[in-house]
Amino acid sequence: MRIAKKKFSNQSIDADGMKFVDCAFANCAFMYSGGIIPVFERCTLTESCHFEFSDGAANTITLLRELCKDPFFGPTTRSNLQDFMRTAVRSESLH
Repeated sequence: MRIAKKKFSNQSIDADGMKFVDCAFANCAFMYSGGIIPVFERCTLTESCHFEFSDGAANTITLLRELCKDPFFGPTTRSNLQDFMRTAVRSESLH
């Protein structure tokens, strides 16, 4: 679903499958359960906003957190996550 030129303030927003264009967010919680990744185009965050994870997304976050703490899997998992973040940042800067 696409939403354009809307202001959101002090609310929880279901983010799965959403496309926000030219929207403004202030003090919002984006609720993500692991569905289609939300898209934010030319949006602004004017105050504290954050993501909250549930269902499959929360399970993935929990798995990664536990793997990072594990003595055997931890080093490889942290390295893979760092590589992923570097690649994601590099690919974003090319657009």
